[in-house]
Amino acid sequence: MLEYYFGTYTDQLGTSPLTIENNFKYLRFKIRNIIFHDTDFDHLTVSDNRELTHVELEKFTWKNQALINYTIKIQLPLNLICIQSQQIIQCISDFSFELSETTYLAQLSFELFTQTYTASSSELESLFDQIQRQFLGQYRFQNCYGCLYADYSVYGQSFMGSMACFKPQQQKYLAVKNKNDYMQLNEVEYNIQEIYCCADYEIRDLNVGYRGCIK
Repeated sequence: MLEYYFGTYTDQLGTSPLTIENNFKYLRFKIRNIIFHDTDFDHLTVSDNRELTHVELEKFTWKNQALINYTIKIQLPLNLICIQSQQIIQCISDFSFELSETTYLAQLSFELFTQTYTASSSELESLFDQIQRQFLGQYRFQNCYGCLYADYSVYGQSFMGSMACFKPQQQKYLAVKNKNDYMQLNEVEYNIQEIYCCADYEIRDLNVGYRGCIK
């Protein structure tokens, strides 16, 4: 499964059109003939089979071989579910991510039925948390963040893409009451994007697991 997000890339050399390819494992895009990829926005590295020249590389700023000092702005599609009607609502959000020596910040905003929802944070989970509170119980996100069976590690997470699916052990997961119960679950890989959604999605409307549920 592939999705494409369109927007702009900005750094010290100016602003360029941007198309990001997402296979829900890796993000991938090309800027100034160099291909970047990673599982997250905050550690983008070069994905290129050819030998890059010094002239090509010096057009970007690097830290520990990862891209830095840039801003990405894209239109990010989101699906919501109306709790009352169970109707699925599709909307396009404005998403930006800025990374520099002094700034690490993402912003998300969109309009739904004349109401504007906005959030800013250094974690995608927090962006969705903020907006979920603004929904006042009317809507839920139809993605892994909003799924009954998805959760984070107790040991921390990256900006995005570090959720796990507990559907294969759903009965044990739904019985979790505290952190200790959660840590007794079978080992899983925390490599799922919050914005992914599979056919097994179920609305997260129970206060279960490690992260609980925001009404």
